[in-house]
Amino acid sequence: MQSMRQTPHISKPDVEALKLKEVQFCAAGYHSSLSVENSGFKSVLQVCVNLGAKYGKFEVGETLADHVNTSASLICAACLM
Repeated sequence: MQSMRQTPHISKPDVEALKLKEVQFCAAGYHSSLSVENSGFKSVLQVCVNLGAKYGKFEVGETLADHVNTSASLICAACLM
């Protein structure tokens, strides 16, 4: 059974700040604007929201894996396929 979650009311300034960060993500990393609709991208963001709800506010950059560890994980996952 799925839990029923109430969609929070997010203020207009906060929504605008999120949109700005999406634009900056696309521009700074040469990502397509479609990348913000990618299910993997949304999944990473949802994990961040869940962690914030569980642990409170923290610096995500101190928790994210670096590109070397991410690449190693990708290679291991590919070997299992």
